Amino acid sequence: MKMLTNKHYIYQSPGMGLGNFIQMTYSIVSLSIKFQKRIPVYFSKDFVGNCFKDCDFIERLHRKPNYIPMNDPNWSYEDKGVPEWMNIFNHFNEKYGLEDIHQSTYIDNPPCPEGLEGKIVIMNGSGNYDREYLDKKLADLKAFKYALKDRKMSRKKLLFIGSKEDKEINQDLIKALKCETVDLNMRQSLAVVLNAKHVITNDTGLAHAAGSWGVSMDVLWKNTPFVKNTNPGENTRYIFTGN
Repeated sequence: MKMLTNKHYIYQSPGMGLGNFIQMTYSIVSLSIKFQKRIPVYFSKDFVGNCFKDCDFIERLHRKPNYIPMNDPNWSYEDKGVPEWMNIFNHFNEKYGLEDIHQSTYIDNPPCPEGLEGKIVIMNGSGNYDREYLDKKLADLKAFKYALKDRKMSRKKLLFIGSKEDKEINQDLIKALKCETVDLNMRQSLAVVLNAKHVITNDTGLAHAAGSWGVSMDVLWKNTPFVKNTNPGENTRYIFTGN
């Protein structure tokens, strides 16, 4: 089995979104435990790195090393019939002989902005705004109404969480569901999601965040790879909305 040296690090590449990196944390925790050290990580996206300020298993690098990272930044993680976090763990396990400690994935759980705890949160986001990709990823109004009715939450006050772009492409959804919106930074949005009473969302990065902490959640699944993109959250329910 390989040992870690000073020239080992994880690279969160520009093509690796928040959800993809959360899927890697299961393995990064295991690597940290195996080698009794923080694992160096270079984040190409500050908003992703800022979601991991509090963890004790990552050493954040502020300059990209000029040597090859432990992970292939272009990994596509082909669908092997297992969740991506498990597929990544199996890859690192073959190299380093890791112990599967059966933890969850990880993301920070920062303090929630006052007055925004215990909300019913609606999300319908994407890190890629290509129209063809959005058509595969975004859930429609009918799916959200179904989940709300099934949970007996159809008359509850809702809070939409997402980026400026998410709000723009979901204007009709926000209006139809009479969602409240607020301007929050990434860590504040993360905190609201992790302290929500319930989350209804499409397959997006903050859905993986909610899964890490076992938040009660319905994920409205459209046309992205299913088993590969699921999270280990015990309180996650998947609702298939069709193509």
